[in-house]
Amino acid sequence: MPKNLFTLTLMFILSLKTALALTLSDNLKHYIYSSELGVYHSGLTDEESEELLLKQLEVASECALSAGYCEHALYSFLITEQIKIRETDSTLVQQKLLYLQDAYTQLEQGGETLTAFDVPLNFTNIRIEEMKQKLLKDILMANAQATPIEFKGAYATLLKEVEENKLERLNISALTETLDVKNKLTKSYLQLLQSVLRRYSQSNFLDLQMNELMSSTVSETLNKSGRPVRCESCTIKFIIEYYNDYSPVKSYGEASVADFVSKRTLARVGFDNYRIAFPHYYVHEIVPFLLSLKTYIHENAPKFVDNGQSLNNLTNNERLMIFQEIKDAIKRDGVKMSLSSVLNMTFRWLTATGQMESLLSSGVKLASLRSGQFDPGSHNKIFAVNIFTNVVLKKVPRILEGEVLRYGCSRSEWQLPAVLYMLLEDKCVFTPTFKKGVFSITASMTLHEQDESVYTLSIYHKPTNTTLFNRAISKKQEIRLYKAALGSFSIDDLILYIHNNNSEVREDIASIQLTDLMFDTGFGGVIKNNVFYFVKKLETPKFNQFRAEDYGCPFVSRTTEQQVECLRDTLNTYRLPNYFYKNMESIGPVFSGLHTSLENIIENEDLLRKEAERLAIEKLMENALSGRGWGSGNGPYGF
Repeated sequence: MPKNLFTLTLMFILSLKTALALTLSDNLKHYIYSSELGVYHSGLTDEESEELLLKQLEVASECALSAGYCEHALYSFLITEQIKIRETDSTLVQQKLLYLQDAYTQLEQGGETLTAFDVPLNFTNIRIEEMKQKLLKDILMANAQATPIEFKGAYATLLKEVEENKLERLNISALTETLDVKNKLTKSYLQLLQSVLRRYSQSNFLDLQMNELMSSTVSETLNKSGRPVRCESCTIKFIIEYYNDYSPVKSYGEASVADFVSKRTLARVGFDNYRIAFPHYYVHEIVPFLLSLKTYIHENAPKFVDNGQSLNNLTNNERLMIFQEIKDAIKRDGVKMSLSSVLNMTFRWLTATGQMESLLSSGVKLASLRSGQFDPGSHNKIFAVNIFTNVVLKKVPRILEGEVLRYGCSRSEWQLPAVLYMLLEDKCVFTPTFKKGVFSITASMTLHEQDESVYTLSIYHKPTNTTLFNRAISKKQEIRLYKAALGSFSIDDLILYIHNNNSEVREDIASIQLTDLMFDTGFGGVIKNNVFYFVKKLETPKFNQFRAEDYGCPFVSRTTEQQVECLRDTLNTYRLPNYFYKNMESIGPVFSGLHTSLENIIENEDLLRKEAERLAIEKLMENALSGRGWGSGNGPYGF
């Protein structure tokens, strides 16, 4: 009995769910009736209204093919109805004629909208997007979270399913909608759906040019001699997964190679992050190639773009012309695009001088380098490395200072205890270069075994799960990261990792989200032992009177001005080195294991400062109320 009761309950729930679900044809009717096209159904019977609906869907299907088809179809239908109205003056014929006249007039006016097409298209687009989301999610689940290597694109895949009468995906649960395939309206809708999908699946001119530029390269790279053939038609479309940090909600999209290389980011509003799910075989060879191609095109776009515009801000047609010029320039000089050639084109201008070196005059024989191996570390000209001299460390006059120096330099804390205070700046903690458009990082000297190890700095591109650059830095070295060198990427997509290679430590000491603020004048970074600190430039450097004593200019019986004059005479220079000044101060440390940004550190340190001020005020109030701290007298208030 309980089993029968359970079965009956289940059947009731299923029947209730089915009863609540509407058919596609019903939803289509409701949508059209409530739209701008609904006015033409006034005064018609249900049968007449359905006939007009079929005509409206037929018009939309023709208009989905092309503007030429649309104009021809509307004109043909209009002539037919004009002939019919002479034979019968029925309400249905009158409404059809009115609908077609309005549509043709709107088309002739050449506006951006065509109601006869836009309304059915909007209805179709809602369903296509739902189908596309389900399709892309299913593809990733079936392919180990990667794009299939011969993926034709979502629209082409959906079109093939509809053409082969595989219609399961058209039952859209999110819309509580079922497909009534035998209904006339549904059959007409399927024709419209095919027309729209066929139009969407066609590559635009920009995609076609980019495909021509690189399709052979991808195939030749993956299907090298001696390897099994991995793809006959290697995909140039990639699935994108969008997600948030603190929500399970995801969304899916796709991007062509042209989209990827021409846009700095493929981010979507409403989502914190995105991941480009490249095919598995693309990860080690094709992805680095695409990243280099992306960088090269953005670096060289100014040669082809007037008025200093950014490639990222151009329309598709404008980008098309630029890609065509770049392609023609490459072909004109007999250069064939390939994995190795693009890698040898990139980052040539990213030097300390900021000079751009022309690709076509570089003298690189790209065709002979096609078998070269990709080394992600070979493109480290994004960094300029400066070695600090030992000049200011030659003289340590007192044993006590030497011990305090060793103690202070070996600690990860920024500042020594007050009783041992010594300014470590430019003794073992070195000042970064404060310059707009540059984020400089220096590595301190620890005076112990850490000095024998290096730190590794990496720039990681989140959407492609790729490390763009690796660079080692050791004691007394500086690395400068130029914002201009990252122009082909969105700063929001990049993370800076700092790793300590000391065998006793071997851990990431910082994970930092790159932001525009880091490249403003006045900010830098310092690695002190095993901690990374954000630092800022002091607007007015503070003279260190104690250091002058090391050079025969003691502060006893001298003012600061007299010490400065003494040093100028001793060193025979008017401009004293930064060694004699405090030039920076710590903003705050970046804690290991915590992903953060400069803005986060500033905000956190500001909160800590305000909390310290609040506690100090509370302490003063407490002392005041208890009579402490008001003077040296014996009265109740210290008088």
